[in-house]
Amino acid sequence: MTPRVAIHEGCILMEKLRDVLHEAELPEEDVRAAVVLMVPHYVPSRDAVHVLRIPGPEELPALFRFVSNIEDSERVLTLGLGIWLRDREAGSAVGWIQPFLTGHRAENALAKARTVLEESEGGETRLG
Repeated sequence: MTPRVAIHEGCILMEKLRDVLHEAELPEEDVRAAVVLMVPHYVPSRDAVHVLRIPGPEELPALFRFVSNIEDSERVLTLGLGIWLRDREAGSAVGWIQPFLTGHRAENALAKARTVLEESEGGETRLG
């Protein structure tokens, strides 16, 4: 899956998650989705993962431009889609990533991406 297609899939996922929270009468800001990118030959000590939060519709053009700039400067693969969910009653949050890639390098990148996802409360436009 290309990064651009992953952004579209992330938007669809985000809308579905917001609908579920809305139906449950929970705050929609308690869920976030992110697209997660990695370089093809990921090495934890050298390489970065990109955890890019799926923004609202008005900010999508900026995300597409950012991804285009990343692709222009280096080859990236779509590692997966991340989800961050806050549980206000428990006072905690959880983040997980649905991977699109497998293997040792992907597993290392997933671990790093999960940390970024959880520490940033749903991903941010930064390097891991």
